[in-house]
Amino acid sequence: MLSERPSLILTARQLGASMTQELPNSVEMHVARAARQRPRMRKARALRKAEKNERKVLRRLENAVAAGDTERAKHLQCLYLKSFSSSLKATSDANKRIKSRHRRRFDEVQSIAECLDPWAGTQAEVVAYAKRKPDGSFRVIMDFPLEHRALQTIVTRAIKPFIRLDPRQHAYANGGRNEACNRIIDAINRGGKWFTGLDIEQFYNTITRQHILQHIHIPERIADAVICAPENIRFRQTCGIMRSTLANVAREGISQGSSLSPLIAEAIIAHFLQDISTAAAIVNFADDFGVMARTLSELEAITMALTSALRRCPSGSLRLRPKSPPRRVSDGVDFLGYRFRRRKGHLSIMPSEKNQIKFFAKTLDYLRAMRRGNPGAAGRFQRYVKSWAQAFPHWDCGDDLLWPRIWVNGVARQHLPTALSFAKYAMRQHEGRFMPLHSSFPPVVRTPFDQHAVSQVEHWTDINPVGFRSIH
Repeated sequence: MLSERPSLILTARQLGASMTQELPNSVEMHVARAARQRPRMRKARALRKAEKNERKVLRRLENAVAAGDTERAKHLQCLYLKSFSSSLKATSDANKRIKSRHRRRFDEVQSIAECLDPWAGTQAEVVAYAKRKPDGSFRVIMDFPLEHRALQTIVTRAIKPFIRLDPRQHAYANGGRNEACNRIIDAINRGGKWFTGLDIEQFYNTITRQHILQHIHIPERIADAVICAPENIRFRQTCGIMRSTLANVAREGISQGSSLSPLIAEAIIAHFLQDISTAAAIVNFADDFGVMARTLSELEAITMALTSALRRCPSGSLRLRPKSPPRRVSDGVDFLGYRFRRRKGHLSIMPSEKNQIKFFAKTLDYLRAMRRGNPGAAGRFQRYVKSWAQAFPHWDCGDDLLWPRIWVNGVARQHLPTALSFAKYAMRQHEGRFMPLHSSFPPVVRTPFDQHAVSQVEHWTDINPVGFRSIH
């Protein structure tokens, strides 16, 4: 027994040695984990502190504007524009809104926030491209880098407390697009029978620097450096238009693509809407107007009042043009992507014909991709159908997306017969939800008739919209 006791003691020593060897490894593991989490904690701590300081200054600015103390409000606005906390918060928020492949790390965001100066602006290059309109004209849209987006965000938050919007404006506040549609629905239920859509012609390009300073409480140097069009512009897509022409158009008015432009447009529209008081329904969303009245003569009178009020507005040569002619609600009217129609006391709301054609075109693209064997096309198609239906909350498309599924099957049957099985496979439902997808697609029966039909299918841009009306 005595000979066995040393062996037991030796075993305990070996066990203690193994424990002491494992202890540094666990400590190192915890140290490494803490080192990995330290930058994340530092980022969260810095953002919380910046958000707290920014919210405090903004609250003081809003209280000064509400009390009518203009001098104190201007002082607090300058204090907000010079604050590092507001710059860091604006840069971080702007970094979240850009595409994931262009986002910066937090240390780069901090360095950009430290260099932000709204009075001096930035010389970062802006990418612009031309986009054709259906009437043959074009517009120049700018894709701003992070430095420009951060400056626009901080200036937007600095001038927002000074702007008082009209309750009939819904692009920037007052409930947005859904509330604008609710106003149209209420007007129809109250007896509105005539509707017309109006649009401000070349709105963003006709607003000059002098008119911006009349409606926006901001120093002139900041308006020149941030609000007006930048100088360093590179065009990525010209659509066959001369670059000199695009450069001249890009430097007119306020930039399209800037986060500042919608707020400035809303401030200018609110200035001339305050002179119009009528019992008829006037709904404004960005530069689009919807007017609802009981009679055609009342509708024409309101249209003339809007045109004359916009002509008197000291914000450039702004002109209203009819976007849609006066129509009866019983014949169907289009506004904000919807088709409103009331017949025999029943109001039907569904996506407009233009949006339906876009949906059918995108459906054909996804069906072609699934027919080519793209493994992720079916999942992307399901997400597209679901998000497209959710973009129209006033449309009763059924709990199980009945109408979109009917349209998908109709488009496949009429224009791409060989992809009908793919359409049925992707649109399968179970208890109101899409069924999970598998890696293997269902077998496709290729007959001589299907091959002939595929050869006769034209591109979606050549599809006649009348051909889709049989699917409704």
